[in-house]
Amino acid sequence: MEGWARADWVEFRAHPWVLHLANQAPAPGPNLLRWIDSALRVFDATGLSEAEKMAAVESVDAYVRGLARQHLDQPEPDPEQDRLLAELVDFTRYPHLLRALRAGVRPWSGDQFEFGLQRLLDGIEALIDTRSAPSDEDR
Repeated sequence: MEGWARADWVEFRAHPWVLHLANQAPAPGPNLLRWIDSALRVFDATGLSEAEKMAAVESVDAYVRGLARQHLDQPEPDPEQDRLLAELVDFTRYPHLLRALRAGVRPWSGDQFEFGLQRLLDGIEALIDTRSAPSDEDR
């Protein structure tokens, strides 16, 4: 799943027009069906139900597509806008944001792809672990 998510991320960044096409497809073709089948195969022998397997695949797909779409729609940072915000906004009213800004962190900047992907996969792994953990009856 991780490799597939990274490959899609690279492709969406290199070919952003695909994001628009993906929303236009009227029905899944053989390639999409093959892709879904192979993604579901990753979860064989995990103990997840079929619904949980599909939800995991769709969650990772939605994360990658959503973040790619956000990067596509997001304008380049504007230093003039930053200067104006610093002049016009009293950031002491937003102490947690101010602390982040002073640490050099800007909202919607940086590459949150890896952080989010790892947390999502960690959650799926934790769910799989609960399915493979021995139950009280097995002890």
